[in-house]
Amino acid sequence: MHSKTFRYELIQTNHLMSTSPLLFNGVFEALSNSDTSVALFQSALFASIVTILISVGKNILTIGEVLDEWVNGMKPLVLTVVILLFA
Repeated sequence: MHSKTFRYELIQTNHLMSTSPLLFNGVFEALSNSDTSVALFQSALFASIVTILISVGKNILTIGEVLDEWVNGMKPLVLTVVILLFA
């Protein structure tokens, strides 16, 4: 029964991309079906986490200093986020 379920899942997910992801059409299809707001949020979160880990790991800043600077850096973006939310 497990193999039937797995085969059913493969059949269901087969419709996600009709072309190879390595071809130009595949890249175009993947980008046209993506959600940019989610991608931007995830990339910003990932970059913030990597920056915090590097700064604290190399003893450049303490965790308190990193978080203070992160908050100070986010302050100018609040107006931009509000504008984008209401757009």
